Amino acid sequence: MVEETGSPDRAPYVPYQRIEAEVATGRAIIVSIEPDETLSRAVHRLDRGQIDLVTGGLRIGEVVGSYLDPDAAASGLQQARGGPAAAPPA
Repeated sequence: MVEETGSPDRAPYVPYQRIEAEVATGRAIIVSIEPDETLSRAVHRLDRGQIDLVTGGLRIGEVVGSYLDPDAAASGLQQARGGPAAAPPA
């Protein structure tokens, strides 16, 4: 983990974001939890990113997925990390 802001236990009422990265490559996954458009449910979002190994700057890349179900988000995160395939996002 490179950085964490907020607490997943308080999301979506307090936004949460975590950046995970591979030290050797700078390949990153950005995990965030924020409220949906009705402000009643948490949306778990996963994005790919790249950390510049010289400057430390973060470039956000493609969206991996947005999930209403925390288990689906965990499965999507595992797939984004390079683990076994996950079900497509809801």
